[in-house]
Amino acid sequence: MPDSRAFLPAARPVLEDLAARWDRLGIAHSGIYETGAGPRLDVPDPDGTVVRFYYYTGPTDGFTGLEMRGGQVVGTYDTPRLH
Repeated sequence: MPDSRAFLPAARPVLEDLAARWDRLGIAHSGIYETGAGPRLDVPDPDGTVVRFYYYTGPTDGFTGLEMRGGQVVGTYDTPRLH
């Protein structure tokens, strides 16, 4: 199962700049798409890890991790899991 990492850009235009840059470089990506929590942009690296850029527009007090399966959010957690 592919792994994923997510980054929180400062504003939606950052997503637009990233998508345009990847288009110029011929790098495959998801395109920007809207979710209930804000727009996101995914780019898979060659080993299958998905790098997600999420302009999260919901509340951001504290930490909220999203547990994903099959591209869908199946849960959240409040303690970072990276070691």
